[in-house]
Amino acid sequence: MPFSEEFLETAAREIESRYVVPDFERVRELIMNALKMCAAVEPSINLRNVDIYIHGSYANKSNIYFPSNLEIMVEITTAKRFSPDEVSLEDNYFVDIPLEFGPREFRLLFANALRDIVGDKLSEQAKTLRLSGLEKIKHDVDITPCMNFHFYKDNGSTGDRTRGILMYDSSIDRQIVSFPRQHNQNGFDKDQATGGNFKRMVRLFKTLHSLNVNEFYCIGPKVASGYFIECLLYNVPDQLFFDASAPFRGDENGVAPQLLSAIFLKILNYLINADLEAFICQNTVWRLMGTMAEFWTKERADEFLAAIIRLHAAFPPSRTFLA
Repeated sequence: MPFSEEFLETAAREIESRYVVPDFERVRELIMNALKMCAAVEPSINLRNVDIYIHGSYANKSNIYFPSNLEIMVEITTAKRFSPDEVSLEDNYFVDIPLEFGPREFRLLFANALRDIVGDKLSEQAKTLRLSGLEKIKHDVDITPCMNFHFYKDNGSTGDRTRGILMYDSSIDRQIVSFPRQHNQNGFDKDQATGGNFKRMVRLFKTLHSLNVNEFYCIGPKVASGYFIECLLYNVPDQLFFDASAPFRGDENGVAPQLLSAIFLKILNYLINADLEAFICQNTVWRLMGTMAEFWTKERADEFLAAIIRLHAAFPPSRTFLA
């Protein structure tokens, strides 16, 4: 049976955590203490050239009812410069150019310093350092030590430039590139172009996926990440984020008073029939589908969409709550 409009409104709502800011400030203090220890032994680390900021769902307004980790970037902002002779961004997720003090060395030094402060509260993930069970901090926290880099298309210092970050993936022992700022900005631009409905649909699809994983048990948690879901919906044409049966009228919060059920079905139908292999990531640098583990695959995207369809068919129409 179709989802009720009340349920969709609930599932698409942004759920703000009142603990994000205080948790960030407490973790930031731990990070600064660790960086001071790093700077004492590594001359290339200057505390004035380190940017600490929130990333992920809490930063890009895609956080939902179900809790997520607080993601924090620790970025050395002194730029590493690369040219087309060294890196091809369109085809290369990896940057294997040797660096005297690169993301691998930074992560190792920073992890050791942070571990000296928090002990066994720190565990190492492939791309992040996870803090969990810290006193007075409600969220689990994923910290990404990284470095700023600039890619110049014309081999010069003043030409066309792409700004990204370098980080270390311990699971494959390689330094990789990412574009969090482009991802966030493009998402906010699309949200504005769709009257706020892009982010609402991202939250809705993420919520439905969480229900499929944690309540209905019809799909594995690794089939789709929040990042992939957002990128998937980024490729949907802007006009499909509006209910054509009602004229657009943004209220004082910029939210379109239109039926989410109509928008949801249009978007789902588009995705079922689209050429997913032609989709791009929200950073607009890479294709979304690929053969490497770091990218999504068409098979998993199809599995994700099929699970959404099954949930839509079997969901109790009288249900208006999430959990």
